[in-house]
Amino acid sequence: AATVNLRVGDTFSIMKIAYDENYRDFSPGNLLILKIAENLSGDTGIAYVNFISGLEWHKIWGPETLPVFDMNFYSRTPCGYALLLKARLKPLVQQFSKVLKTLTV
Repeated sequence: AATVNLRVGDTFSIMKIAYDENYRDFSPGNLLILKIAENLSGDTGIAYVNFISGLEWHKIWGPETLPVFDMNFYSRTPCGYALLLKARLKPLVQQFSKVLKTLTV
């Protein structure tokens, strides 16, 4: 098993984990997380371990779930303005599509 991790300040984030599916029954991901936890337990500079996502197998570790917010930034270029317009119109198009479906049924 292998992980890609990022340490920023007092937070250690486990960005990605991978393992050979042939060894799935041995829980290689959880064994690696256990080893990471053992190594981090002696590091007084780490206050948080972040799994980033809330996958089902994370639950055995008892993580706290925190709200997540999305932010998008667009450059002040024609491409940036086009992406902003697309993002703003998408919910309107979806809503209009639902209305059309109710009218055609």
